[in-house]
Amino acid sequence: MAISNAFLIAAAVFLLIGFLTGLSRGLSRSVLRLVFVVAIAFLSFHLAGVAAKYILSLEVTVEETTVALGDWLTSAVLSMEGIGDVLTQSATLESFVFALPEVLLRVIGFVIIFFVLKLISLPITAILSAIFLPRKKNGVPVNRHALLGSLVGLVQGAFCFLVVCVLFFGVLDVSKSFVDAYDVIEEDIEPVTEICDMAQNELFTPLSENKVIDALSKTPIPGYCTQVFHQLAYVEITTAEGTVKPVYYFEELKGMFPTIMQAMTLMGTDPDHLTEENTESIISAVVSMKDNELCTDIVSELLDKVVENSVAPEYQSSAKVFTQELLNAITNEESEVLENLDVKAEAESVTECLGLLATVSSMDTESAFTEETVDTFLNVVADSTLACKTLVNISENEELVNTVLGDVVLDEDAKETTKNVIDDYRDSFLESETDQGRIDRVNSIIDAVLKVLDIENNLQ
Repeated sequence: MAISNAFLIAAAVFLLIGFLTGLSRGLSRSVLRLVFVVAIAFLSFHLAGVAAKYILSLEVTVEETTVALGDWLTSAVLSMEGIGDVLTQSATLESFVFALPEVLLRVIGFVIIFFVLKLISLPITAILSAIFLPRKKNGVPVNRHALLGSLVGLVQGAFCFLVVCVLFFGVLDVSKSFVDAYDVIEEDIEPVTEICDMAQNELFTPLSENKVIDALSKTPIPGYCTQVFHQLAYVEITTAEGTVKPVYYFEELKGMFPTIMQAMTLMGTDPDHLTEENTESIISAVVSMKDNELCTDIVSELLDKVVENSVAPEYQSSAKVFTQELLNAITNEESEVLENLDVKAEAESVTECLGLLATVSSMDTESAFTEETVDTFLNVVADSTLACKTLVNISENEELVNTVLGDVVLDEDAKETTKNVIDDYRDSFLESETDQGRIDRVNSIIDAVLKVLDIENNLQ
């Protein structure tokens, strides 16, 4: 049965039951019952979190080992091939995954608790109705207003169905964001591909073809249900720095999907060969998610992993300075400026910078700072707005400069040689370049390089 047909059948059943019970109860009793049902919904909302924590604390035995149910569920997610590889690269992202079982139990528990309490409350409302709303008064039947009662019953049936819709529309909202984020990357990731194909074929396509659901989507109802769904998922996440950040889990997750997808692409490649697509993936994700604090933490950690895997240990501190300041340049940049940047071009330039850092890190200082490598580096940085800002920012921060100098140790001869190469580059560039904006940029880059390498100060 298509999910769209199941949705309509469920709606019809809830409304029919509400109509018939309202018809039999009459107006007064139906109103009393509706008040109880609304109160139960609010109570269920608050009990869902308590119930979720309790269930996850229960111990289960897996392969002769006793663990908390929450820990076992988290381990199962982290063990998934492809997905687990990415999640374990970031402490912040891993913490986010740890909260997933609790969040899922909250939203599912809300629906279950609501209907359990609804059943439990039936005899209570029956007793109260018998005491305060008798069917006969002084032996005379009371007008029950059955028709009005049936209308109130319809409202109650619709309300109960909306409780189910909280889960339905919430999952639909999050899954749509997940699939949309996956559609923008160009390669298949198992098992994500299968999940997205199944969602498209079994969920989105049938729903889009159903006229009733399409009409319902044009009303505020799906939005209200989705809002309750996100409110249910209010949890605390521990970031890589150890700080606790309260978040609406699924709202945050929707914003993180592009970053997670791009991270999967990155982690699925050979870390020793950082490609243009890898870097473009990270930059694209950061640009689009620049206001998401958790995404910034995650990308920061992933960039550190890239450096650790592609740059020799003795040069990793310098490379991390560059990559982290690059991240700062992206996240601190005004959105209007970012929108005007050619992200692909920026990615190509940054990739070349990182590649050059990795290449140079395998050389001794005399081989590293040759005319070829210096020219390449200066040209690459000059072509990148973000790389240029990054280098200038580093040169203006004494602590960062000292970090770089701790890795790149040049003797006086190497400094003299490097300065001569840079000066020759500046002279040849000024002779051929007519764009004053580019001239100013290259001059600022050269001044920054000299300062970062502590060349200018020693040779003046």
